Amino acid sequence: MARQVHRLSARKVETLTTPGMHADGHGLYLRITTGKSSGKRWVYLYRRPADGKRCEIGLGGTTSVSLARAREIVTLSRGDFLKILAQMVSTSALHGAIKEMVSQYVDMADETY
Repeated sequence: MARQVHRLSARKVETLTTPGMHADGHGLYLRITTGKSSGKRWVYLYRRPADGKRCEIGLGGTTSVSLARAREIVTLSRGDFLKILAQMVSTSALHGAIKEMVSQYVDMADETY
């Protein structure tokens, strides 16, 4: 049986309140948290090609990133996605090790694609 994609609808995203990870497909999840940092956030889960480690990238909250935009980001080709990730890293104050890791992936994507 094929994996389901587009399991969530815009209406369901608005009305869901159950804490946890809610899958949409292609590695896109809606994370709902409660407590001090409560909210609804889009998360992209993938495995690094080098070592198979599961990684997670936050795409933003549901108030700033719509379901359609989150799907669009996830369906970009891997090379384009990594370039966007590199731009996100270069504009924030992340640790140098993360910047180095992203630049290695961008270099690998350039060689692959």
